[in-house]
Amino acid sequence: MAIGVALRAKNGPARIFAVTDAMSTIGTDIKSFELNGRTIKRENGRLTLEDGTLAGADIDMISTVSYLYRNVGLSLDEAFRMVSLYPAQAIGLDHAKGRLEAGMDADFVVLDDDLGVVSTWIGGDAVYSSL
Repeated sequence: MAIGVALRAKNGPARIFAVTDAMSTIGTDIKSFELNGRTIKRENGRLTLEDGTLAGADIDMISTVSYLYRNVGLSLDEAFRMVSLYPAQAIGLDHAKGRLEAGMDADFVVLDDDLGVVSTWIGGDAVYSSL
């Protein structure tokens, strides 16, 4: 898998971080949609144009964490840093994002023991709860 190769090849203090280019189909059963006059097909975790050209990923962030932890073998702590702290550092927002501590934006997700999303918080306000 490409991420494993990248992690093993990395040397020096630089970090590898994970982002998702998931589209609004995440969490739905939509199999295709129109975008800028082109049909985007959704199958097997991929979004493609009708000719098969890759158009994007079909994975949400918690599934990315789960994949890094369960399939790549990273520690859960490192998987979480790869989707939160490291991207915040890369775009210069680590003074406000990427950690949960005093003075930060308080954007976070509460998970259950199986990495299922229990609630989502933005700016300290609950915006989703499965309870």
